[in-house]
Amino acid sequence: MLVTHFLAVFYPYTLFGTSFGTVQQHSWESWFHFPPLGLFVAGQFAVNFFFILSGYVLSYSLKERSITFTFLLALGVKRTVRLYSIVAVTLLLGYLLWGLDCFYNKELTEKVIPNNWFAQYWKGAVNHTQFWQDFLLSPFSDGKYYNPPLWTIKYEFYGALMLFVVLFLVKKVPPKWHTAVFAVLLLAFYDSDYRGFWLGALLVSLPRNFEVVKKYKRELSFMLLGLAMFFACFPIFIPVESLKTTVYGWLPNSKWWKDFYPFLAASVFFLMVYTRRYNWLSNKVFNWLGKASYALYAVHFIVIASFSSGLFLKLKKYFSHDTAFCITFFCSMAVLFLITHILKKVVDQPTVKLSRRIFKKLV
Repeated sequence: MLVTHFLAVFYPYTLFGTSFGTVQQHSWESWFHFPPLGLFVAGQFAVNFFFILSGYVLSYSLKERSITFTFLLALGVKRTVRLYSIVAVTLLLGYLLWGLDCFYNKELTEKVIPNNWFAQYWKGAVNHTQFWQDFLLSPFSDGKYYNPPLWTIKYEFYGALMLFVVLFLVKKVPPKWHTAVFAVLLLAFYDSDYRGFWLGALLVSLPRNFEVVKKYKRELSFMLLGLAMFFACFPIFIPVESLKTTVYGWLPNSKWWKDFYPFLAASVFFLMVYTRRYNWLSNKVFNWLGKASYALYAVHFIVIASFSSGLFLKLKKYFSHDTAFCITFFCSMAVLFLITHILKKVVDQPTVKLSRRIFKKLV
């Protein structure tokens, strides 16, 4: 999502085509409407994969546990505490920057890069009363107004709570029916971002090792990877007329299908990971990213709309668009990773420990 949002802000044609009033600056921008460069703007694919992974990990961790009503309440409290800290800090940061008029998305889109998508955020003056109401009563539901990417955390929070309740209820029925229950829920939520949670839970209820997978797992992995890459690169935001000029022109292109392709890609990619072990995913770099990903994700768009946009506007007076972007990108990375490290150490890690202590006391 980090790279996707940088491109969406500074080279919006790569993601949107001519939608949202965007203009093509370079011929190479249209290359991102094709595989494999489409992976750099495949933000919806990443979000869907994250929801499937969450459903799988949460279900797997509770597979052998006896879930009582007390245990269920403890799970809900633990999840709330775990997610709320970063949400609260980034909400306050977004509120502060909005109040100080430090978001430059409007100026950037009006003076340099036409982009109605980016211009829609932080419009007008901040409503202080409304903020504190949202902060205290509905941080997960309304946090997106102060920090737009938090819409996904809303799904992560409520999706987890729904999953906990269903796992509590299915414990009362024979295990052979669990797969059917999650399959029905997957179909019931076929048009919702919550479907990823039910797919993850469904996979946990299935036997992991199939003979056909063992025998052809190398060939199967390559086939799944190719299929996942193809659908992950589907340019869901470009106009239908532009879509017809790509390799995806023959596919159905209604809104439902455009929303479904990233989910299909994420599902196929998860199946590839699910059927094999990849030791390289356990190295130090991926371990650090795994621990810092929540903080990085939660703060990156605020940094792009404030620091990155402001810096780019100043650099654009002296450099070309591409040079200004490169300088902005690398400076932003330094700022982002510094803020992420601080949030991880000061906010996220202590909150993880606190949520575990609260959970243990409640159960």
